[in-house]
Amino acid sequence: MVSVRKKEISKKDKNLIAELDQQIRSYVEEYGTIRDSELLNQAISDIKKHHENQTRKSGQPVIIHPLRVANYICRAGLDAPTVVAALLHDIIEDTKITHKDIQKRYGNWYADIVKGLTKIKKNERSKIEAGNNIDATYQRMLKTMAQDVRALIIKLFDRLDNMRDMEFMPREKQRRISLETLNVYVPIAERLGLAQICQEHTELCFKILYPKRYQKILKEIDELKQARISSIHAMQNSLHKTLENQNLEFNLVEPLFVHPSTQIKELDPIDHVLEGFRVVVKNGMACFNALGIIHTNYNVIPLKIRDYISNPQWNGYEGLQTEIRIEGEQTRLEIVSDEMLKKNQFGIIARWQGNPAEIADYYQLYLSQLDHMAGDKDV
Repeated sequence: MVSVRKKEISKKDKNLIAELDQQIRSYVEEYGTIRDSELLNQAISDIKKHHENQTRKSGQPVIIHPLRVANYICRAGLDAPTVVAALLHDIIEDTKITHKDIQKRYGNWYADIVKGLTKIKKNERSKIEAGNNIDATYQRMLKTMAQDVRALIIKLFDRLDNMRDMEFMPREKQRRISLETLNVYVPIAERLGLAQICQEHTELCFKILYPKRYQKILKEIDELKQARISSIHAMQNSLHKTLENQNLEFNLVEPLFVHPSTQIKELDPIDHVLEGFRVVVKNGMACFNALGIIHTNYNVIPLKIRDYISNPQWNGYEGLQTEIRIEGEQTRLEIVSDEMLKKNQFGIIARWQGNPAEIADYYQLYLSQLDHMAGDKDV
């Protein structure tokens, strides 16, 4: 929601705008074409002109939001056209610019992406197929996403930035948007393997929907960590020395703690804080070597070995999992390579960075599960 600004932009906000502007320009200059840079300059000029005098509920100038979303796209390593589309994603919704204006100034692809990310107004709803049981905005958004995964990624970063600013919204709107995020955007992020985005979305929703329980969970996690820190370090050191003594090249052995986002549907008090340990090695072969070393040196819990390298999980997760006893305590172990860890945390974005052509089959598999959400056979 935007409103007309009644005061000058603060020095802090001016500096933030300049910083984001420069970071985005540098990224597109390095990774884009001359034409991409021209469109970027045009997009920045357009949003500065048409979002002028608009503020968000936080009091910040509206332009900071599209700049931040575009900056997330840069940091995710997507292509320059996606950066430009991210800058423009709210311009139809919040200004007098139309779909035809975008078509004329930027081309059909940009116009369709931006239109697909724009909320449908009441006077447009009659144009949507009657009898649909899903909001018309979702239907149009999902159709756009079906055509190009980049629209979906922009939308997830757009919603993440809005969720981070949610404290400035009326309480009822906070709850409504949080429920929508939890029921729509979190499952989408999870399906695309975007673990970090999924985790932050969920935690922000938890904080808004159940504030007292959220604070209680944070306190419980902190207290359990403090009580167990010595024994956890002993287990970590044991694993580290075992792998080191066997001359295995590895990058990291780290404890995995309970994250607040995992507790949103749990009503019982937390009874543990350590989820297990993660061992990060160089490549897939080293994962199996590490597994052999660990199974040779520790007591293995039967029937707990999972090979998600040969058979990745439904959301693209890769790695080996096992359960062992360390220092007399049963714990779960995850063994992954650097590349697997990146894919597990950033899902389809990591695949895009590696090889854009690789995501076609992966995304089509995901789209096959969207039919029931869209209520449309064409999606």
